[in-house]
Amino acid sequence: MLPPSTVSTCTRGARRDNRATFNYQGSPLNKLRLIKALAAIGLATSAASSFAGRPLLVDDAGVNKKGEGHIETWITRADGDNAFTVSPAYAFWDTVELAGAYTHFDTAGARLYSLQAKWMITPSQDHGCNFAAAVVGSRFESDVGNGDASTVTGLFSCNGNPFGNIHINLGYTKPSGASGDTSYGVAIEKSFGVLTPHVELVGSDNTDSIVNLGLRGDIARNVQLDGSIGRQSGINIYTVGLKFRF
Repeated sequence: MLPPSTVSTCTRGARRDNRATFNYQGSPLNKLRLIKALAAIGLATSAASSFAGRPLLVDDAGVNKKGEGHIETWITRADGDNAFTVSPAYAFWDTVELAGAYTHFDTAGARLYSLQAKWMITPSQDHGCNFAAAVVGSRFESDVGNGDASTVTGLFSCNGNPFGNIHINLGYTKPSGASGDTSYGVAIEKSFGVLTPHVELVGSDNTDSIVNLGLRGDIARNVQLDGSIGRQSGINIYTVGLKFRF
């Protein structure tokens, strides 16, 4: 889905001397570098957005068919800092998909671990709308501090519209030891032959919104190449990735 995650929550709290959401230990210079890097890159690598179908940050309300899965992997770059993410997903049941994600940041040995359970409440339709819900648990670790958070997200998709498929997300994240945060996202995607572009807007109560443009297409059987460019607070965020279906 979308922000905020433990990452953005930690950086938000660290900017407030009277309410930090992780136990920071380190020099002020390292602290400022970590905050700057994660603030720039955290939105595109947040716990919830890691599970959206690449290269979107907004998730759709569908799941894999029972017995099918995929592995997505991508690199995110923002403001001179990089992050690498790998995210496998598999449907053990007809309407439930389980997924995990691991993100490694260049800065301060930062890492984000996430697990998601996604339930398709109503059937996905080629021409129509459906609902789903997702629960994400995440843990952020770094050389200078840690944090945990849980996220609940409502997912809504309407497919087969003349101007493309529409996806809407509304989420709530509760970090340990801090107040919660409401997040939102709206995306439109439309296929043109082998290529599918999209445009989306995502944000939350405590972060600036991001406008994200993306493009994806298959380069081999069950192999997808994708990329995106987004902009938040005057900073460009780039991603490029691969998706393997099985």
